[in-house]
Amino acid sequence: QNVEYYRQYITSIDYARRIPSWTGYTLSRDMLLAKSFQPSSTRTRSEFKSECLKVPAQFRATNEDYFDSGWSRGHMAPAGDHKYGSQLALDETFILSANIVPQNLDNNGNYWYRIEQFARG
Repeated sequence: QNVEYYRQYITSIDYARRIPSWTGYTLSRDMLLAKSFQPSSTRTRSEFKSECLKVPAQFRATNEDYFDSGWSRGHMAPAGDHKYGSQLALDETFILSANIVPQNLDNNGNYWYRIEQFARG
């Protein structure tokens, strides 16, 4: 397994498929309570990126893998759960090979989004 550690999550990267097999992170009560405060970072400054020094270049997903594919870029560790840390920690949730999987566009922007919101309370 290709386990990699980031500031706010851990992931196992499937090199053959160029996606994470799984991710894990802690969503604590303190983090949920912090949502009433102004976030210290914003996803408007984040970009999906393939640059990942921890993954050999030939095994990295790219944005082109998703363009005109019918799939959206779905977060395994949701960006919204990491916006109360640093901007760098939030940006790390946008690393394609480490935290992004192909997801049905309607599901990602609708039902999955609702589940993420519900989980945050």
